[in-house]
Amino acid sequence: MTEEGRKFGLKDTIVSSLLFFVLGIGLGYVSFLWGDSLGALGLMIFGFVAASDLMKRALGFKESFKWFFTNGGLIYFFTWFVVWMLLYNL
Repeated sequence: MTEEGRKFGLKDTIVSSLLFFVLGIGLGYVSFLWGDSLGALGLMIFGFVAASDLMKRALGFKESFKWFFTNGGLIYFFTWFVVWMLLYNL
């Protein structure tokens, strides 16, 4: 497929995935400090929605919520859960 025919670029996917990975580590730690499990879950969801919106505005992404969920959101949720669970069980 030619470069003009591609709807989503590989660079956008890499940037989104890396930013969500770093955000997952950071919010996993903040969720641990929060202390409340239900509040930590709410913070995780709020962080994902806010980060998606900020990436759309700051980086000029025109993609939908579904694109963010599949190109970084799953990495974010898994990273957040692993960091939060490791710290929670220490």
